[in-house]
Amino acid sequence: MTKELKLTNTKGGSRHPIDFKDFIISHLTQVGEDYQANIHRAYKEQLKILAEQTGRRNFYHQPSYTSFNSNFRKLLREGIVVFSGREEKSDDPKAVVSKVAMIRKYVRLAAPGDKINQ
Repeated sequence: MTKELKLTNTKGGSRHPIDFKDFIISHLTQVGEDYQANIHRAYKEQLKILAEQTGRRNFYHQPSYTSFNSNFRKLLREGIVVFSGREEKSDDPKAVVSKVAMIRKYVRLAAPGDKINQ
């Protein structure tokens, strides 16, 4: 997947070599639908693979979930990504002990005529 994605030049700061938007679109094109935390995990894994492929001594900076979430929400507001309607109860060990039920909401790429999520 790394070869398909456009790499961006980085000069310090928290810029990442793989654009969030391009990665999310590419990932959802391949899998159809997924939930946000899993897309974040896949992005971090792709950064590790890219670092190994390019022979980097140090891995790229791993984006926090909060940072990834803000970029992800932009795609929702722009209507590029929409909720698919599929929801599952989380099987994360943290969710099992939580008193509040944690639900995974799946997203997919928007199709023509889809409502834009707010």
